[in-house]
Parts: sequence; C-alpha cells; structure tokens
Amino acid sequence: NNILTESTNSNTAPSYESLESVDPAELFSGVVHRDEAKQMARRSIEKYGEIQVHHLFYGPPGGGKSEMLDEIQALPGGERVVLSGNQASAAGIRDVLIEKRPRFLVVEEIEKGSKSDREALMTLCGEGYVSRTKSGSPDQEIPLDTVVFAASNDLDAITPASLVDRFLTWEFDRYTLDEFK
Repeated sequence: NNILTESTNSNTAPSYESLESVDPAELFSGVVHRDEAKQMARRSIEKYGEIQVHHLFYGPPGGGKSEMLDEIQALPGGERVVLSGNQASAAGIRDVLIEKRPRFLVVEEIEKGSKSDREALMTLCGEGYVSRTKSGSPDQEIPLDTVVFAASNDLDAITPASLVDRFLTWEFDRYTLDEFK
C-alpha cells in the first residue's frame, strides 16, 4: 500500500477549534461554484452523528476537488489519506480508521487504493464498521461513524463499481477562466 496520512491543517484551509465553531456559510467559501456539492457536504458535516452520507468528487484535475477536501481535512476530526505517491507509508485505510477513528476521512485518488483499502471502504460506507483481524482470533467489528469524502480523476477506474454506489457522487469539470471573473 502507498498511503500518506495527514492530520495537520492545510496551509490554505481555515483552522477550527471545534466542530461547533464551524460557520457553515464560510465552509467551502474558497471553492468557486459547485454550489449543490458544497451544500450537501455542509449538511453531512452539520448533521455529523445523525446522518452518514459519503461523498465522492470526481473529474479532471483543476476542478476544485482538492480544495473541497482541504477544507474538510481542516475540520476537527479530519484525517486525510492519499492512496499513491512517493511520500506514502505502508499503513492501510483500515489501520488509519482503527487507530485515529476520524470524524471525517478524506481519501485522495480513491481509484488507486489496494483491494484491502477498497474492502475497508466498502464495509465502512455500507455497514458503518471496519473489521480487525488478529491471528488466532475471530474478526472484530469496530463501529465507526466516520463520514468519507473521496476524490478521483477517473470514476470508471474505481473498482469494484459497487464501491461508487456507497457514495453521493459529484462531477467536477475543469474550471474555465470565465468562472473566476
């Protein structure tokens, strides 16, 4: 597995003391357009612990996916995993979830996850738990109320396709110059 985990705030995203201190009107204010995706992501954050809706942002680079994820990672309880890259560690998503128990899991390049990572996400997003296997012991199911926010440049590359069904999907086209005027 190639996973990079980050729990520190991004340089561009705001910093929050507590989830209650988050002003929903300000959340995602640095993301141009994408109003419906921003509104539904805000609702998932505001209703944390009450509803569990997972979000998948997809489309070509330059559409605002990473900016959305930066702001979610900056929330209290936000944890980011990147599933590729030369700075990645050997920890899998399952390990990150069990060790850190994040409120919000931000997953970059979900399509590049290992089979084990995808299985952990399938179970978390579908059943609300992750399994821990210890040698000589039965699997232990660990319930989590983690909300997953993921991004992909290529929706069709995510396997199994049923993993996509666990998410509310948002297509982010590349920004145009006119959108910034």
